[in-house]
Amino acid sequence: MSEHDPDALDNLLPARPTIQTVFHYTSQEGLLGIVQSESLWVTSIRHLNDSTELEYAVELTRAMLLRKVEDKGDPLLNYYQDVLARLDVIKDVFIFVGSFSE
Repeated sequence: MSEHDPDALDNLLPARPTIQTVFHYTSQEGLLGIVQSESLWVTSIRHLNDSTELEYAVELTRAMLLRKVEDKGDPLLNYYQDVLARLDVIKDVFIFVGSFSE
């Protein structure tokens, strides 16, 4: 991938809200296990009830990037093309997820 501003992706995304507190949904027994083991377990995205969620996210990203590359004057055009060329690699990466909320 060519060299780019390391903040380029952040500049494309909306500002992230400042979060003071994060909650993890679990039972009292689950909370006790987290505290005692000092660890929080996550799940492989490939083993969720709906394992197509990652594919859906990749396809949404692909659609957005395809719209971006239509603007031949965009200074990030090469970046978008590089990401598009490598997008399917994400499907082979081991990704683990947890569920948190404010």
